[in-house]
Amino acid sequence: MPDRDPIILCPLEFERKVLQRQLAATGLRVLCCGPGKEGVTRWAGLNRNPGAPVILAGLAGSLVEGLTTGDVVDLEAAVAPGNIRIETSWRLPASCGVTRVTGTSSTRLVNSRPARRALHLHLGCSIVDMESLAFAQAAQQRGWTFGMLRGISDGLDETLPPGCDQWVDHRGRAAKGAIAASILRTPSLIGRMRVMKKTGEKVLETLAKHLITSLEGRSAS
Repeated sequence: MPDRDPIILCPLEFERKVLQRQLAATGLRVLCCGPGKEGVTRWAGLNRNPGAPVILAGLAGSLVEGLTTGDVVDLEAAVAPGNIRIETSWRLPASCGVTRVTGTSSTRLVNSRPARRALHLHLGCSIVDMESLAFAQAAQQRGWTFGMLRGISDGLDETLPPGCDQWVDHRGRAAKGAIAASILRTPSLIGRMRVMKKTGEKVLETLAKHLITSLEGRSAS
């Protein structure tokens, strides 16, 4: 593992806040880039030489039976259409016991079991998000040392609320107008949102523990 402490990059401000709170004692920089290809591409353009490994960290959805809500995975590669693999150059120590998988990205919610299974069969990936592929492409182009850690927030059979990808703005912050509109249309979403928040916090706390363990292991070596 590289000697420099990694930069932790989160697509969403919610993710950044949880990880910042959990990692406060480590002194790691925890930053937010904004969601999707646009967010990671913009951040990469402004930080062409970050001077340390960059770890994309946040939430993702499962494409397989073997990964369920609450699991944490360490991506060995992001896979593009045509089965083009972009390998990561940073990983957690094997002693952390975190499953190594491949992942891909989608610009739209992959929000049903048939759609998730089809994506898995097409690319062989175990998780899907909106950033990993664009992040891996940008990192490879710039010669960064980079890794990707994801916490599973929704399993293969879980369906996310329609339009929830619009609940954050381009900076990764809560889009209050879009959230309010969703609640007005479906008042029962309030309870679902609370569950989603708690689930996300819990898996991100687990992800942070693995990062702390990786730092402690390096210090002891």
